[in-house]
Amino acid sequence: IIAIFKAMQILRIPSPRAPVTLAGNFSGPFERLRKTAQGYRGNKPEILEEILYEIIIDFQERLEKGLPLVAITAAIAPLLGLLGTQHQSFQ
Repeated sequence: IIAIFKAMQILRIPSPRAPVTLAGNFSGPFERLRKTAQGYRGNKPEILEEILYEIIIDFQERLEKGLPLVAITAAIAPLLGLLGTQHQSFQ
């Protein structure tokens, strides 16, 4: 269920159809990046780069939340399948 939820979360992220500019209008994380870049226009490029990087890291953390549980479940599933394969041939 978590894997399906994460897939839906990732697939719902809209990707820009046109080249990204400060004058455009986008949705999702791209709009947040555009508005931030537009608000900090005129400052040092290093400052803007750090701020945009922080926004990207924040969004990445939200997307990666719950992925360790999916990885653990994928690793344990074959082992659980082996538990049902024991034979009762020796009596």
